[in-house]
Amino acid sequence: MKKLQTTALLGLVVGLMGMLPLMAQADVLFQDDFNGSGSLNGTSPDITTGGAAWVAGTAFGADGSVGAIATNKTSATLAFTPEADKVYRLQARISSTADWIGFGFANGQSTLSGNRNKFTGTDTVGKAWFLKKGDADTATNGNQTQGNAANQSESFPGAFYRSLADMDLRVDLNTSNAVWTATWYGKLTTDSEYTLFRAEEDLSRQEIDSIGFASNNGIGSIDNFSLSVIPEPATLGMVVATGAGVLFIRRRLML
Repeated sequence: MKKLQTTALLGLVVGLMGMLPLMAQADVLFQDDFNGSGSLNGTSPDITTGGAAWVAGTAFGADGSVGAIATNKTSATLAFTPEADKVYRLQARISSTADWIGFGFANGQSTLSGNRNKFTGTDTVGKAWFLKKGDADTATNGNQTQGNAANQSESFPGAFYRSLADMDLRVDLNTSNAVWTATWYGKLTTDSEYTLFRAEEDLSRQEIDSIGFASNNGIGSIDNFSLSVIPEPATLGMVVATGAGVLFIRRRLML
């Protein structure tokens, strides 16, 4: 009987140890490394959810390029509506050598060019987003719907204030409370760790139904785009507690 109990406990330990990585793993909803050709509009990301394809103006190429056009004020978005009780992580690498390229959560989709579709207009509106300038790296929470983008942004502090530097940008969106919150992070592509750019802030509007990019005469490129659902702190706590339980059982078995 004791041998059977030990065997059962050993099986439980092995099963729990196998589950730990899965419990802590992020669930990738979208991912695109932009390895295509031609226009980005109508193409599907490498990983997509709900069959979403890019709705993009002609400034955006399937190879990740952002080029100059007659009215390069446009957006490239994927349809996505956040669910409650989730933590989403949106990431991208942006190179901008002229004016600015935006990135983040938004409302609306359009293939048209013009001020209404560059995240600061009225048709495609930035909700929780970064603004990467070619002459200086800046960012905004994008809750505004009108006005000059420069007035909606703030400079990266310290080492992140770089002219023309390529940057990895990240926005974490937490929908687990009645009021959604966003937190902004950024780093130079040569750095190993993200630095907190803007601490958690409440989103005054929650009409998010798209993710992606915007351009205001920006010239550059986009890459390493992804949206993931990451484990909430409570889930991570459960993982830690489970791990501690596994170690306890394993010690008992060894004794």
